[in-house]
Amino acid sequence: LLNDGGYSIGASAELKSSSLNGVKLPAVYNEQPVVSVVVDGFDGCQFTKLIVPEGIISLCEASFGNCDKLESVSLPDSLTEVSVGSFKYCSSLKDIVIPDSVENIGIETFIGCSALENLTIPFVGDRKTQLQRIRIFIHSVIFLELRDSKIRIM
Repeated sequence: LLNDGGYSIGASAELKSSSLNGVKLPAVYNEQPVVSVVVDGFDGCQFTKLIVPEGIISLCEASFGNCDKLESVSLPDSLTEVSVGSFKYCSSLKDIVIPDSVENIGIETFIGCSALENLTIPFVGDRKTQLQRIRIFIHSVIFLELRDSKIRIM
């Protein structure tokens, strides 16, 4: 339980070793809202589809790293932060839309996502802020060595 009254969650060892098709994270735990995913919270999970519910505002560092079977992710409009390496080495991830609500995206968020074809990011803030965000994404993309990928600015 966090100081502000919400929970930060992660996967149990059982969930990390199971090969479920899809996982929808809970929006509420013990009658309190779930507001974030802990550092390495779902690292190495083997599910193919992920739904992050409304109410979650932060994906902590490497929260879904090394989920090499993850193909599809749905992120909520409540999300404001995608931390460093949140989806690192998700080598089956094909496309992802970062919601307009996201204000901070860590470097190397998509490093090792070799199947990534489409990445859609929102336009946030002034031109200087947006150019800084694009540099962060380009830094991630360069490490991905994506040749035919599309980055769309919404």
